[in-house]
Amino acid sequence: MPTTFDAKLSRFIKRSNKEIPVDIKNKFQSQKANKFNLSKKTLYTLLIPNLLAISYFGLIATPTFESESIILVKSPQKSSANLKNILSGDNNDDTSGAWIVKNRALSWDQFLSINTKFNLYDVYSNADFISRFGGFKSLFSTSDVSLWNYYKNNTNVSIDEQTGITKISVNSFSPVLSEKISSELLKDVSNHLNHLNDLEGADFVASARTEVADMRKAVALDAANIAAWRTHTNLLAPEKDYAALSEEALALDSKQMDLNSDFQIGHLYESNNPKVASLKARIDILKKNSSHLREVSKSIFSQATNYESLILKQNTDAKLLETAETALQEAVIKSKQNQYYLQTISQPSTPHSPTGPNRLKAILIVLALSLLIRFVIS
Repeated sequence: MPTTFDAKLSRFIKRSNKEIPVDIKNKFQSQKANKFNLSKKTLYTLLIPNLLAISYFGLIATPTFESESIILVKSPQKSSANLKNILSGDNNDDTSGAWIVKNRALSWDQFLSINTKFNLYDVYSNADFISRFGGFKSLFSTSDVSLWNYYKNNTNVSIDEQTGITKISVNSFSPVLSEKISSELLKDVSNHLNHLNDLEGADFVASARTEVADMRKAVALDAANIAAWRTHTNLLAPEKDYAALSEEALALDSKQMDLNSDFQIGHLYESNNPKVASLKARIDILKKNSSHLREVSKSIFSQATNYESLILKQNTDAKLLETAETALQEAVIKSKQNQYYLQTISQPSTPHSPTGPNRLKAILIVLALSLLIRFVIS
């Protein structure tokens, strides 16, 4: 049996067979309008949003697959922590290397490299009309910049500031492509880090190598100048040559003195003996040779100054070369100590089940929001 206000009003009219009062008529129209508005609010705030959410997340939404790798970037000069200390959080490393990896992974250059190898437009377009690239999620844009932003939204690099451990996550609509892109990304950032190490090492030791090369040229030039001096003067070394000439002159003087004694005795007792004349001639030759040797030895002093200058410069340059080579070795060691090292804790995973979207969670969120809106406007 009907118990509504409309049924009661109809029975009242039939029994009374009278005209409906104005206040009752207005009340009836107002209740009818409120009933219609209530139905529209329920339709637009509850039924339609939740039906759309259930239809999309339950039936249409394309599953996504995430491949994750875990790495650690450190410099041995700054860190002596082992893996146990790192995992326990007892680590004094800075995270500059990890930030280099993150900035590279999300950079335009890295995007171009990945896009060249995998054609990201095709990778991200194979999905439903909302999630795919060029769809509602990317505001229907298909430009290179939009593709880059879409790539960054599906590539996450998270850094643990306490331990320095870095997680790289790559999402796509295919488990195989997620793993391949993640592996290529890890290889590229590792190569980039090695390239930066090479550049930094080259810059660090470049000045030291230049100094060594310059000093080697200087030492070679010193040796050439000394050789040219010896060729020009016909001397090996002034000090040694002077000592040799002086020793030879003294030997001639000693021999001259011996012959002179014999000459004096012979001249006194046998002045007409031919041997006396022979002794005289030999004495004169010895005197002449001795005088010549002394003159030559004196002339060496005029050349000694130039020679000593050349020798001094050669010795100084040789010591500078030794110092420069030591500095170069130290620079090479320091450059290696300052390098970043990438350690792979976990290789990129191959997902066996979708990681998104979280269908039930999304549906419940839409339901909660619709109920909230319905409560606010009621």
